[in-house]
Amino acid sequence: MGKEVLLCFELVCSGARFECSVDPALSLQEIVEGLQEMCPAEIREEFDLSQPLILCDAQEHKILDEQKTAAQLRLDDGFKILIY
Repeated sequence: MGKEVLLCFELVCSGARFECSVDPALSLQEIVEGLQEMCPAEIREEFDLSQPLILCDAQEHKILDEQKTAAQLRLDDGFKILIY
């Protein structure tokens, strides 16, 4: 198993931030599903599973492909992802 990858998420609607270490093989979609389960109830309410989440690169504001793996998203200092 490879080394874990640090990713940082910011939920734009509430300003909440999450950092998590994840398996490099997990897809972005799988990571976000895990975040939804792990979040405190008040934050979980911000995730509306009936609506699509838009995941963006915080540096370039490009929409991210949910199939990309954590290893593909990794930067040396982690990777910040905005969730709209």
